[in-house]
Amino acid sequence: MQHKHLIMGTAGHVDHGKTSLIRAITGFDCDTHKEEKKRGITINLGFTHLDLDKDTSIGIVDVPGHSDFINTMISGACGIDFAVLLIAADEGIMPQTREHLSIMELLGIEHGLIVLTKKDLVDEELLELAEEEVREFAEDSFLKDAPVISVSAISKEGIPELLQEIKKITHKISPKNSEGFFRMYIDRIFTVQGFGTVVNGSVLSGKAETDKRLFLQPGNKEVRIRKIEHHGKAAKTVTAGDRAAFNLTGLRQKDFKRGMILSDKIIKETNLLDVKIKLFPTGVNLKLWSNVIFLTGTYKAMVKVHLLDADQLSSGDTCLAQVYLPEPLSAIAEDRFIIRNTSGDITLGGGIIIDTEPLHHRRRRKKHIEDIQKTAEGSFIDRIAVEVKKTIYPLSLNQIAEKLHESIDKIEEEIAEKLPKEIALLINSDQKYLMQKDRRHKILDSIIKTLKKHHAENPLDAEGKTSKELFALFGSKRNADSDNAVSIILDEMLAKGQIKKAGKTLALSGHKISITPQLQKALDYTENKLNEAKPEFAFNDDWLDDCLDLGITEKEYEKIAQSSKKSGKIINFRQQFIGKPLVDKVKRLLIDFYQKNPDEGIALAEVRDRLNGSRKIISFILEYFDIEGFTVRKDNFRFPTQKMKNEIEKQGDDRKC
Repeated sequence: MQHKHLIMGTAGHVDHGKTSLIRAITGFDCDTHKEEKKRGITINLGFTHLDLDKDTSIGIVDVPGHSDFINTMISGACGIDFAVLLIAADEGIMPQTREHLSIMELLGIEHGLIVLTKKDLVDEELLELAEEEVREFAEDSFLKDAPVISVSAISKEGIPELLQEIKKITHKISPKNSEGFFRMYIDRIFTVQGFGTVVNGSVLSGKAETDKRLFLQPGNKEVRIRKIEHHGKAAKTVTAGDRAAFNLTGLRQKDFKRGMILSDKIIKETNLLDVKIKLFPTGVNLKLWSNVIFLTGTYKAMVKVHLLDADQLSSGDTCLAQVYLPEPLSAIAEDRFIIRNTSGDITLGGGIIIDTEPLHHRRRRKKHIEDIQKTAEGSFIDRIAVEVKKTIYPLSLNQIAEKLHESIDKIEEEIAEKLPKEIALLINSDQKYLMQKDRRHKILDSIIKTLKKHHAENPLDAEGKTSKELFALFGSKRNADSDNAVSIILDEMLAKGQIKKAGKTLALSGHKISITPQLQKALDYTENKLNEAKPEFAFNDDWLDDCLDLGITEKEYEKIAQSSKKSGKIINFRQQFIGKPLVDKVKRLLIDFYQKNPDEGIALAEVRDRLNGSRKIISFILEYFDIEGFTVRKDNFRFPTQKMKNEIEKQGDDRKC
């Protein structure tokens, strides 16, 4: 049988006997601080434990009851499995009694019992009246069916019955799941001479063992567990539900702050939350924008709250809101929180965190609010869909699992059972992705439009666009995720026959080279002239005039030029076209000259005379060789560069072979 670790929290008004009761059932005094002894109230969280039997152990958190220390009470309630609400029989229900019960409900505590303390100070009649008042008080809360036990911490009367009820309640509570990732809020930090920094907290999820490496968050600084203590004894492992003390190495005490989290994975820090807020019936309302004190776990900050589905939140009501945090918080969805007024003397309400990576909702768009409602109240597949709809890019199942802090297997199960109609599943060889369907359609349409435009502008080109050119459809928003999306969609289009491979490019499946008779004449003319490699056929104006005389338009001429350039038949240099065969002819002449005269230069006039061409065209080609690094001009002569010499040497080696 698995050993059950649970955390019990005591709550109630100041001086109603919480610490005395714990001492009565455990023999341990939680008022260990000098100021607590002096004032007679619990200021800091007190911790001890109780082994009920060999199968069940309980960590006990004694939370403060004084109104000045309600923030500490909220910290203590983090991770509690069940609560014991204490009410002094001689005083009855007091302000902090009501506040503590409301806070426990908002923090999601579902199990508990009620203890009437100081029964030795009242007679039987008053005790009966107190019990009746308590049952009426708890009627609309999670404690409505809870047992009410009357005790005296002085005489120990009622303590055995209380222990029996505690044992009964532990049987109703399932152990926390230790399979998830490890997470623990730090609620105490101190130094032990000879060991260094020690931190305490309640393990919220997962498990940790000695030598395990953890991340201190916010900040994501790495630490290592040197030693673990659980309930005052050395331990090798602690799991969800345990109180734990870690002796840590890797950082100094000043690096730790109460409210930080220890986790075995990096939880993305956030300064923005989507939440669901419920106000207590205090008579205080929240406006569209309000400042409040926000508390979750052991985190505390003054924040701005922006209501989303209401212009005002009235006392006792519930609504969706966005919270702006001044300091980064490492939290996850479904964490609970409390809000207090800016003076910190009234607990206004609280709620549950819906999303730790939300979009900004300043304009409160209806569609976005509907998505938040789905996240808050819908199924797990709704949460997946909302996560996907936050981005224009596809999300891998790994990314979704990471964002939702769930296993890949659970994500797989959910999408296999039912995929929301607005979400598309993309699959490549080694990954599955989810993407908004309308985004997928937009990318697909953009690809088709881009290829259609390219084919219309290049009717003589059998090829289309490369994958890299199509990746650029995302413009300034392009990143690795967008490239991945386009790549997957291109694979789908290839499989469906919408596009085809054309050389190293992709073209529309129906694309064919379309040539009119006039265009064919111009192409044949160009081909012949290029092959002749005559020095008088080189520049745009001459070529254009000749082509127009054959009955083609200037646009068609430009298409011929672009097609010839892409096929390597012409070179575009300084906004002029020149035939590649002519360039090669001049290059061969230079190579022949330099092979015979390795230390000499050749003048422009000599090249012109040997080719019987115009000075203008030969000068243009020689300048092209200068720019390309094959020749260097000195006065009126061109000398070979090392690049040219290497090519001459290579041709010599080729001839020997």
